[in-house]
Amino acid sequence: MRHGTGLGLSQIYGFVKQSGGHVKIYSEPGEGTTVRIYLPRLHADDAVTELEPVAKIARGHDNETVLVVEDEAEVRAYTGGILRELGYTVLEAPNGKIALDMLERHPEIELLFTDVGLPGGMNGGQLADAARQQRRALKVLFTTGYARNATVHDGRLDPSVQLITKPFTYAALAGKVRHILDKRSAPARILLVEDEVLIQMLAVELLEDLGLKVATAGSAAEAKSLLRSMKGEIDAAIIDVGLPDAQGDVLVSELRAIYPALRIVIASGHDEAGLRERFKGVRLLGFLNKPYSATHLRSALHALRLIEYPPSA
Repeated sequence: MRHGTGLGLSQIYGFVKQSGGHVKIYSEPGEGTTVRIYLPRLHADDAVTELEPVAKIARGHDNETVLVVEDEAEVRAYTGGILRELGYTVLEAPNGKIALDMLERHPEIELLFTDVGLPGGMNGGQLADAARQQRRALKVLFTTGYARNATVHDGRLDPSVQLITKPFTYAALAGKVRHILDKRSAPARILLVEDEVLIQMLAVELLEDLGLKVATAGSAAEAKSLLRSMKGEIDAAIIDVGLPDAQGDVLVSELRAIYPALRIVIASGHDEAGLRERFKGVRLLGFLNKPYSATHLRSALHALRLIEYPPSA
């Protein structure tokens, strides 16, 4: 006899709880299962306007990618369907090995959503550890049907890894994913590659005012040396295209080959349309026109999800 996936229970539970009701389940071996649903009564003379407003569902933003790792195909499809409906780009994997391969090939993945119990010799906790050795800033959300699973401590493993128990509702998953993606565990560290000393000083001041940590380099060679010495500690780079020892596009290509998940902002006084054509097809890339203000800088960083709040009007 096949085991159930829990999808039916999840759907029933979600519908009833969002409606303000209650569920009771009775099950006996050989006899079957009875599900009793209790819903609040609405009297005919009750005004519709007196009902409590439905909570707003937290939706995904453009270019946010979630990797769902679940060995049950139907559960994986169900979870992926919810996330796609919420506006996220979704990738799926049935086990840890395939998930690690996908993380390497898709630097745009921002959240790893994995079941704790996975087949193939790598459970969810081991997958998360291996993934974050490659991607320090990767956010992780665990799911399990066993809330007291030994791999989980009070619903958290560390500040950027959290848990949602099965069966979860549509709204609960939406809220949890949005909360994790919006929350930074630590200030982002930016590598500023700029050879003009005055521009570099002003940019550092603007970045620090935004609560970011900054490392600076005045050349392509210095930038590559810093990235090697600070491996895994740099979240993004702001690169001037006119450096003394290399063209910006050459440096971008070299950095991307070594650090595929690195977010990059191209800073230049050249025409932005021409730059976009030059870097067509390059992912996780933003543009900043010189001379730029604090608002322009904030907007470019927000577009790459390096700061939490939207730019000022």
